[in-house]
Amino acid sequence: WIIDLGASNHIAGNDSMFSSMSPLKSPHLIILVDGSKIAPKGIGQVSLSPFLNLNFVLLVPNCPFNLIFLSQLSKFLNCSITFNAKSCVI
Repeated sequence: WIIDLGASNHIAGNDSMFSSMSPLKSPHLIILVDGSKIAPKGIGQVSLSPFLNLNFVLLVPNCPFNLIFLSQLSKFLNCSITFNAKSCVI
């Protein structure tokens, strides 16, 4: 997983990672860094550990990276996040 400050949602590229998933209720497009657009196939929950679930994760099949949207994570956990040269502490 990659922590992304610019993402608008958590994104995962493999549906086997999801513990639950639903179709999107309205059309949604993600604009990538290169300007291309892709439509996610669903939204759901991904378990990162027994203690941490990511909610509202978009399924973007074949996305080469899984992205954690830092702002969404800190709001969900009601926590602060600190970076230094070698680590990220949540």
